[in-house]
Amino acid sequence: MKTFTVQIDRKTIRPNPNAGMPVRLMNVESIGQFTVEDDFNLEFMDSRIALVSRATSIDRNEGFHATFSYAVQGMSFDELSMLANAVRRAFPKKTTFRIDNTIHALSHIAMPVPYLYEYKERIVQCQFCARKFSHTELINEYDYDFGGNQVEIVNACPRCEVGNCCDVNYESIESVMLQQAGLPRMAYIVG
Repeated sequence: MKTFTVQIDRKTIRPNPNAGMPVRLMNVESIGQFTVEDDFNLEFMDSRIALVSRATSIDRNEGFHATFSYAVQGMSFDELSMLANAVRRAFPKKTTFRIDNTIHALSHIAMPVPYLYEYKERIVQCQFCARKFSHTELINEYDYDFGGNQVEIVNACPRCEVGNCCDVNYESIESVMLQQAGLPRMAYIVG
């Protein structure tokens, strides 16, 4: 059986920002609250902005005065930050804005890898039907045999659906990094 090697696209190799961290913080929900001291309703800007309260007063010196309080849900932290900046630009001296974030800590079972990367597309050929196709089209799935036992189908052809239609080896990031450092592959020690 012919072996096809799928290489790492060198241009896509980048440091993993989560490398070496067994826990990753994830922003689950951001809730914004803001008030605007102006007689101007901002609900039209986005359907996720809800008017919570409106207070009006009349001052002899300043005249009519209205304060709108809003709550915002369903926006990402970045969207809320952009909204806060837009509201502050529109009402520079009359705005207060607060963003509350709910953050969860996710523990990784395995330590995150030091590099992120993608593989180049590789054309492979089925040894049974001779069809050529991209390695990304190979079928890898679980199925059940007649006895109800789970079986893994590996590298099945998308045309004839026969498993192990070709042998595919994926280049390791360790060997690529050693090559880029000018070290021989034998120098890499696992463990």
